[in-house]
Amino acid sequence: MLIFDVTTRYHFKAKGLFSVSTLFFFSYAIVFFQFPILAPFYEEIRFNSLLWMREDFVNWTTMISAGSIHLFMVGYLHVFLRKKSSGAVEVVAVANRQRLRILLFVFPGASLFCFGLFLSVVGPSYLSGAYGGSANWGGGATYFFRLFEVFFYLTVALEIYKIKITKHKVGFIEYFLSFNFHTSFFIAFFLLFNLFTGDRGSILSTVIMLVGGYDFFFKRLPFLLSVVTITCGVLMLAFISDYRTQDASMTIEERINQGKLRTEDKQFYEITGDLAASVRIMNYAVMITPNLSDFYYGWVQFGRVAGAVPLASGVFNKVLPVRIHDTPLGSTSSSIFTYHVLGPNSKIGVGSSIIADLYIDFGIIGCFVGMALFGYFIAWVETRADGSVGLFKVVFYLLVVAQAVYWPRSFIGIAFQQWALAMGILYLIFKYYLGKQYIKELA
Repeated sequence: MLIFDVTTRYHFKAKGLFSVSTLFFFSYAIVFFQFPILAPFYEEIRFNSLLWMREDFVNWTTMISAGSIHLFMVGYLHVFLRKKSSGAVEVVAVANRQRLRILLFVFPGASLFCFGLFLSVVGPSYLSGAYGGSANWGGGATYFFRLFEVFFYLTVALEIYKIKITKHKVGFIEYFLSFNFHTSFFIAFFLLFNLFTGDRGSILSTVIMLVGGYDFFFKRLPFLLSVVTITCGVLMLAFISDYRTQDASMTIEERINQGKLRTEDKQFYEITGDLAASVRIMNYAVMITPNLSDFYYGWVQFGRVAGAVPLASGVFNKVLPVRIHDTPLGSTSSSIFTYHVLGPNSKIGVGSSIIADLYIDFGIIGCFVGMALFGYFIAWVETRADGSVGLFKVVFYLLVVAQAVYWPRSFIGIAFQQWALAMGILYLIFKYYLGKQYIKELA
């Protein structure tokens, strides 16, 4: 992976350490190889009951993971080797820029409005900062919160796009100073709010979108600065993992002290341990498959696609007479694994991983074919966005790069619902706000 990534970055000048594929490789190596490699040297890893590091399964799952990432590279190269340099300088109409500035006021307002609706449904208990409160959310609250996040990420992406089409060269500090004041305030609110509630995923996605946007569209970050930034990010996320709690009565000071105590006793490999522990899901996927009558044959992935349409999962469940292994449409691989590990009444989930998500649907062949297609998709996103000022290309790249680190430890279609909603909103607004003649220019 290291040789492949260094080689492609050498020939792909826009790719820095914060590109989609590089961040994905970094996270994938931690998730699927950190503990299997360290297990022979550390008994506390080898005999950790939560990791399910049985030798008869670990060797097999590690080989599947290694084979899958090789197929990812094959799919990536299929697009990368046909990449053409973008020599033309594109210009965005002034009228579009003016309308874009208006949207940078509308989207934050829409996001905060949805956040207010979310709080009105879920109640003030969410603001207690206790991690895991989503178990008490209603169905409506989930949709309002999703819209809150979609409008937020669209705001950040459009802000970066605005800078890209107005300033061809910009320094790293100047890049952040170029953000509108209200956008900067909104981003700060979003980050502090998620820090308070212990939601690492949203913080990680936002920071990667901001830094990755500069690294890809403006100028590669120096190697040393990139390493320092990634190191600080890893340490920060590790502390948030220790800081968050399910006890709503704890004060912020008590949580910080709790985080300090947990951090002080950690081994070096435990800094990324929360990410690396996701390997257990792949181990468990291989363990439970013989107990199932068959694989799910796309039922899990189809549920993710159907879930992009509000209420679609519920409608399909009533219309379709057949369920696979009594699994309702829209069930994620995480909910399936949680059912088998913790039982049907658990209020917490065991998580998933990109390979386990494919494995329970189609087995080892699904892992290989799925990862080859995924590599093709990632290369397609990167090469289309390179050198472009097309609104949809730039925004979609930013939405994709935001998920790059989290992808290996989650579903392969983790953000499909978010992307479908975000790009759908963007398309409809520009179609009816700017007129059809602008769609082709902005594509």
